[in-house]
Amino acid sequence: MGLTMEEVMDLEIMGNAIMKTSRDCLENRHVEWVSVTETPVENFVRNNELVLTTGMGCGNDPVLFRRFVEDIINSKASGLAVATGRHTYYIDRESIEFAQENQFPIIEIPWEIRFADITKAVTRKINELQQKDFEHSQRTQQHMLNLILQGADLNALARYTSEKISAPILITNRQGVRKGASFLSRKLSAVWDQLLGSKVIPQEQIEEELSNDPFQTKVHKVEASNGRIILQLPIVQTTNKKKGYLFVLLKENESPEEYFNYRRLVVLEHAVTAAALWFLRESAVEETELRLREDFVWNLARGQMGTWSNVLSRSKVLGYDIELPYQCISGTPENLKELYNEIGKKEQSYRDWLQSMIHFIEDEIYYTGESMQRKTMVTYQKNMVIIFLEVPIDNSRETVNTFLNLIERRLMNLLPGVIMSWGIGTLHVGEIRFSKSFEEAETALRIGKKRKGAGHRSAFSETRMDRILLSLAENEEVRDIVSSTIKPLTDYEKQRKMDLIDTFMAYYENQSKVSQTARALNLHRQSLLYRLRKVESLTGLSLANPDDVFLMDLSIRIWKIGMAEEE
Repeated sequence: MGLTMEEVMDLEIMGNAIMKTSRDCLENRHVEWVSVTETPVENFVRNNELVLTTGMGCGNDPVLFRRFVEDIINSKASGLAVATGRHTYYIDRESIEFAQENQFPIIEIPWEIRFADITKAVTRKINELQQKDFEHSQRTQQHMLNLILQGADLNALARYTSEKISAPILITNRQGVRKGASFLSRKLSAVWDQLLGSKVIPQEQIEEELSNDPFQTKVHKVEASNGRIILQLPIVQTTNKKKGYLFVLLKENESPEEYFNYRRLVVLEHAVTAAALWFLRESAVEETELRLREDFVWNLARGQMGTWSNVLSRSKVLGYDIELPYQCISGTPENLKELYNEIGKKEQSYRDWLQSMIHFIEDEIYYTGESMQRKTMVTYQKNMVIIFLEVPIDNSRETVNTFLNLIERRLMNLLPGVIMSWGIGTLHVGEIRFSKSFEEAETALRIGKKRKGAGHRSAFSETRMDRILLSLAENEEVRDIVSSTIKPLTDYEKQRKMDLIDTFMAYYENQSKVSQTARALNLHRQSLLYRLRKVESLTGLSLANPDDVFLMDLSIRIWKIGMAEEE
């Protein structure tokens, strides 16, 4: 708590000292230093300093002495002790009255008392009190850390802190969600709920500083509608990441300046440190659980889980009910790099930003499932979000589409402009139903992106033709035929920048009608005919021959879905 002027006056060395001002002037006067000072004062006196003087520079001149007293008061000293008998015979009434008006203590000490003895006695007392404060700080810190290390929750920390500082305590996460609290009256709970509901708290930006103390500068004052003051302290980890807040609810009509003292500040500082440790432990536990959950879902998707009894036991530990009917959905966010560059949050690396965005996406998936009262299992692997969604056996398609509609709506609020591609597997039964559905969802996603581009949904049940083409693309003889047909066209396109493949596909889709195709491609009729003749000359196929047209169409489809990316 620090040495007070009252305690100084109680020292044995001050037994013959005389208070020239009233003893009321000693209240709330703390002594941190002792010095011997004569006029002029200038800037030689520090805050909370007990000044010893003989007044030799004043030459028994009351005017000079009064000016000396005024300078001492302005320097915010703790008090003035004047040795009378040689340079100052007495302390004049005007100086005493002036000091009394400013509630500043003036003490008369006999000339026989040596300043060195007073300095020694006061310094020894300061050191004793500092040692007690240090021991109290150590005990408080150790107790708080033991609470956290022994697994206590933030309610226990809040109650202990509240007892130490005589004020109700609330500890929240960064969003203001209550994580721990001391015992609160109904009235205080109502005040808190009102402030939280009106978003008065928590406040991210500190607009004012309560003092020059390094710790107190982090304290933000929040004023409730009834005039009650709440102090908000940030809970910050070593990475400077804000994890939450500690709130102190002051008494009615109590100001922060009146409330704060050294010991309360020390307790609050230790409480914030202990709370930061609790959040760190919670984050570590959550990250470990998240990693275990994601690994489980990923192994489930790949069918690498061992016996079914092992799968069931692990799923129960992680809180999953895998005996429900699940359908797999795979999705890829296509333009996160572009969004990061547009947002311009360069204080965070792309890797860290991407990780946080993936967590946000996973959270939105989880909340969407909750809103539909459907269980979800989610993991992010190979730049792909893998979702197992609980679906009704008789109406899975509508459930999946409603689920994806809601996710996309929520993601657009979080990341405006985000593009998601989705692949949807089918519902299966049996022990391999998860890996089978994932394999289908992954195939549907890959095929859908090749056929439609990014930002579309593709269901495995709608990819039968594409799967046939993919199967054909794996046959070496078919690949040779496709390559010999398509390569002359792609080589010519690269050289002349003329899109012959899409020209043929448009001609084929428009039932070989030249005028209709020209309008669709916004080409002159003669330009279209030139391109079609170039297709015939490069491939050696006749567009008048149905078999040649079929071969051309089939070759292009196989090339697009199974071979184009290889070039």
